[in-house]
Formats: sequence, C-alpha cells, structure tokens
Amino acid sequence: MVITLNSLSAPFPVYNDGQITRYFRVSCNRLIMDYMLIITNVFLFISIYSHPARPSLPDSPEARLIFNAAERNRTPDGFITRDEMQDIFHVFDENGDGLVDQTEMVDIWRSRQLGNTSHALTLFQNIDTDGDSFITEVPDISRTFIYFDRNEDGKISEEEFVIVWTSLSL
Repeated sequence: MVITLNSLSAPFPVYNDGQITRYFRVSCNRLIMDYMLIITNVFLFISIYSHPARPSLPDSPEARLIFNAAERNRTPDGFITRDEMQDIFHVFDENGDGLVDQTEMVDIWRSRQLGNTSHALTLFQNIDTDGDSFITEVPDISRTFIYFDRNEDGKISEEEFVIVWTSLSL
C-alpha cells in the first residue's frame, strides 16, 4: 500500500503556492487592521483623558481636612453616614437647644481649626436650607446629607464631599 500526500487527511487545508500567498496576505491584513484598531483606541482614550480643555476633578485640602475630622467621630471607614452627620450637628449645637446659629457655627469652626471663618459662614448659609437663620436636624441636616450623597448610597465618601464642597465655592 502506497500512501501519498493527497490521501492523508490533514487537520488543515493543503494550499498550492498561490493559495498560500493569498492566505498569508489576508492574515497579515487582518492582523494589521487589528493592531490599527487597538492603536486608534489607545490614542482616543489618551486624548479624551488628557485633553487640556477637560477640567480636572476639583480638589480641596481644606475639604479633605474637614471630611477626615468629621469622619473620625464613629467609625473610620472612609464614609460619613446619616448618624455621623447627626453627631456632627450635635457637636456644633453647643447649648443643646436643637438649633445651630451662626455664632455657634463660627465658634466651633474656630476652636476645631477647620479653616477660614468665611468658609464657615458660606457653609452655614448653604446648610440653612429653609433660610430661618438656624441649622436644624430637620430639614437642614437631612437635606444637606442628601445633597452631599451624590450617588445616593446612604453614605458620603471623601470624593463626594470634596466635589460638593468645591461646588459650593468654599
């Protein structure tokens, strides 16, 4: 019995010289197109994220200092919860009457060295959501928590705090 090359069933097709050349030309073209697509996507990604007209995310060392001071009060987990926000309110409510006036706010702000007094006044005006010249747990602290909790997960991260803080122009 004589076995010839044509009688063997190869796991791959057998090509003549012209077919091999065409096969490799098509394979190389596909490979080149794949690499071009990858390179294009990389350049697109770089141009989007490093474009000079794209504003960088806001940052404020003062906001980070305040967040870290506020976040330490219960559990150092990197978030401010509703309960922790209420604790912060009670710290600023020096006389325990359930109302924080501007004087109490500024006094605690200074004693804790939280930053510029003008920022305390601006923050007070923003937190006093009902405009009655007092900060109360309801509605002011509740509304403020919702405003700072940008992704609505029930807690305020440092990033959320910094973004909202800088948006208030503090």
